[in-house]
Amino acid sequence: IYKDEIIFQSFTKVFFYKDNKLRVINAPTKFQFSFIINGHLYFQDKALGILEYKNHKLFPLKGTTSLNDKEIWAMFPLPNNKLLLATLEKGLFIYDYNTVVPWETEANNFIKKNTSLGGSIIKNKFIVLNSVLNGVIICDLNGKIIQHLNRQKGLQNNTILTSFVDSKNNLWLGLDNGITFINQNSPFTFFDYSYNIGTVYASVIFNKNLYVATNQGLFYHSWTTPFKDEVFNRVEGTIAQAWNIQVINNTLLCASNSGALLIDQNRVLKTLDSKGYFGFKALPNHPDYIIGESYNGFSIFKKTGNSIDYINQVIGFDETTNTFEIELDNNYLWLKKDPYLYQMKLSDDLKRFDYIKKHLRISNLNNEIGSIQS
Repeated sequence: IYKDEIIFQSFTKVFFYKDNKLRVINAPTKFQFSFIINGHLYFQDKALGILEYKNHKLFPLKGTTSLNDKEIWAMFPLPNNKLLLATLEKGLFIYDYNTVVPWETEANNFIKKNTSLGGSIIKNKFIVLNSVLNGVIICDLNGKIIQHLNRQKGLQNNTILTSFVDSKNNLWLGLDNGITFINQNSPFTFFDYSYNIGTVYASVIFNKNLYVATNQGLFYHSWTTPFKDEVFNRVEGTIAQAWNIQVINNTLLCASNSGALLIDQNRVLKTLDSKGYFGFKALPNHPDYIIGESYNGFSIFKKTGNSIDYINQVIGFDETTNTFEIELDNNYLWLKKDPYLYQMKLSDDLKRFDYIKKHLRISNLNNEIGSIQS
């Protein structure tokens, strides 16, 4: 519908229907597709390029005959009065109403490799580009790919015939095999095996990276706005099971089967202790000191400058806990180890436990201890 007229377009004619009257305009040569962009109606003609419909006539746009050997499947508005043109097999182009030039972006590289069947636009900020061979991508107005969805990530197949953005800015895809609904408005993103990660035990954001501790080691992913849809990369030197990843005193620590690890960006900077660890906590009233829960008790670490060093094993408790359920207050360390809750007091020199008490239940009314929280 354009200015109260219902438009039907074929390869050879365009029909305008209004007030029970039908008006016809013949294609100068042969029409491809038509598009309405910012209140303007455009047609692609195989010989004259892009035509604009005004006052019941078609007017060729300057510099668009260079597109005569290309099929335009979508048009999108861009800032600074420019148009983005998506072609079937030749990639993406920018038109400034004078010249047509390739859109040299990673989105264009993807489309040239996988061909395009048009697309749609979300909130005038993000462009959806359908492909024949590899699903759909969503990019920003600078051509940076934000998200890539294909069969590996849950689509029924990789050929996206059409896309549609509904009134709630959610995305619908018409595929060779079925229809897919993508809840773009959801604040949640689900990362599964297709992102190169296994079972996740813990995660943390630090220095513009998202780190995840998994059964296959420690992995990281750039954490920027907008979020780029790529697989996670392994932190060098972490192949064993990683139970925890934490930021303590502005330092990134990984508790793993290989020991207590100090992490710097994408590598293990230092192995603090080779025993297996479940996690770490900052010690109240002891600046720069950290306590770690290992496979056989607790250890003390100290931060010095930009590094952390192992100090000593805490004497008095050497049991394996199999969990990381500890909390600290100003007086005690509390450990939940089924079926008990341990109440333990560290010595002033942090070398031993001066006091350990086991609680089987908190009161006569509470026979079980579910969890502990400070």
